[in-house]
Amino acid sequence: MAQLCVLREDLYLELEGLSEDEIDSLDHNGDNYRSTYFFRNSTRTLFEIRKAVQSLKGQAVFMKLELPPFSGHRLRLTTCAVQIPQG
Repeated sequence: MAQLCVLREDLYLELEGLSEDEIDSLDHNGDNYRSTYFFRNSTRTLFEIRKAVQSLKGQAVFMKLELPPFSGHRLRLTTCAVQIPQG
């Protein structure tokens, strides 16, 4: 679960770097290079998230957890695993 928290922050930073029009300190080679870099890394992070979710789903202890009804964590984890295609 801690790994998912770290990966979420990684993905957040990667998507921010991808969506910014200009980041002077990172755009010395051009913004296209920066965008491509963050896109590649965000894709890699999504596959790591998928792997972590599948690992959690394989743990009976995790699947038996009674999560608070307002959190929706179990639903989001299941949805995430279904939406990321296997590769």
